[in-house]
Amino acid sequence: MADEPMYDEWIADRRAAEPSRELTDRVMAAVEERDVQHKRYVRLADRMNESRPARWAACLAALLVGSLPFLFVAYVAELLVF
Repeated sequence: MADEPMYDEWIADRRAAEPSRELTDRVMAAVEERDVQHKRYVRLADRMNESRPARWAACLAALLVGSLPFLFVAYVAELLVF
């Protein structure tokens, strides 16, 4: 391929470049924030698992959201004349 030496030169330049201190700080802060958010979801799931009303509410919400396409199809079918 004719562009291969040009690509090899570009990739060598990119590998030689050092990331800025600001970039590494931002990446590490984002990783830590993601870990904190994940722990929040785990804690919320644990609390929901311990509470019977919370489990009922989650199941009811899932049932309602899952039935929306069927309700929409029933509504559209009512508008069609066969």
